[in-house]
Amino acid sequence: MTAGYRDILRSQAADLGVLENIVFQDFTSEPQQLMQICDCVILASGQETFGLVLPEAMRAGVAVIGSNSGGVPEIIEHEKTGLLFETQNADSLCQQVERLYLDSGFKDDIARQGKLSADQRFDNDLHFQKLEQHLKSAIDNRDRSS
Repeated sequence: MTAGYRDILRSQAADLGVLENIVFQDFTSEPQQLMQICDCVILASGQETFGLVLPEAMRAGVAVIGSNSGGVPEIIEHEKTGLLFETQNADSLCQQVERLYLDSGFKDDIARQGKLSADQRFDNDLHFQKLEQHLKSAIDNRDRSS
């Protein structure tokens, strides 16, 4: 974060009359602990190759919203494991936040399905097991062709 950016955000929040509703959190090495107290986590960047924050939030059991660009649609299945919004469209993002706010059952379902998906797709142990299998297969194929 560039110097002064937090002050700009605080000033904007104060001007909008919402400063008392916002917590500006410093860096933490364990973001999943903070995510667990959130209603949802939003990744609103314009272009994200792989937004690690989304699988982290999903694995913490939190509903997620991300922009429909870059690698985000590969992480979120819209209306099943999270919600997507049109990149750089504040109205689109607002609509998705409102959906979760107005329908807590839907929010809970999205969070539950997101957790199941992320636990299966982004588990470190599972990834290392698959990598080990691929490496063993490559070695076996090399040995057979020798």
